[in-house]
Amino acid sequence: VKYQVFPQGMLTLAAMLAAGADVGRILNHTADTMGIAKFATMSSYGADGSISSRVVYPSVVTAEQETDLQAVYFATNANSRKFQELQENNHTTLLYFDQEGAGEVTVYGRVAFCDHEEGTKRWDPNWDTVYPDGPKTPYYRLLRVDPYRLEFVSARYHTDEGVNRSDWRPLTLLRTDGAWSYSSPPTKDTETVV
Repeated sequence: VKYQVFPQGMLTLAAMLAAGADVGRILNHTADTMGIAKFATMSSYGADGSISSRVVYPSVVTAEQETDLQAVYFATNANSRKFQELQENNHTTLLYFDQEGAGEVTVYGRVAFCDHEEGTKRWDPNWDTVYPDGPKTPYYRLLRVDPYRLEFVSARYHTDEGVNRSDWRPLTLLRTDGAWSYSSPPTKDTETVV
């Protein structure tokens, strides 16, 4: 597939779709960027209405996730402020930053608290330094982010939907009934917040 490149070297989504790109390909690039970034900044709502952010180490994105990105998993300490905040309000945002590729992925989702069986099954050895007894560590909890919205920009993958628009916005996908679809930029008359 040959893409039409625009002045800043980026593509508009219209050019991508016209060239035959599909949501699956965008999801693959998104998952690759998440893997390259490795760490994500995770934000949650504090009890006082403020936003709390911290760096988390999500588990490696699997081949299955690359095709559908239905969930992102990460470990947390059950005694942490993050865990308490997410119990009160399970909405979260994960931001992955790919410095070399000048890209970012923003994942909007709701957190689910996994049971011990799933926490053991999805244990990531990268968490060994923080949870010395692995999934048997008493304060270890596995959290799952169920995404409902993804935003993606990447020079590495020549993806920037807003490059030729005055109201720049990243390429956005929405998940409804388990399927991802492209979300057109809102017009001034129809702009809503998801």
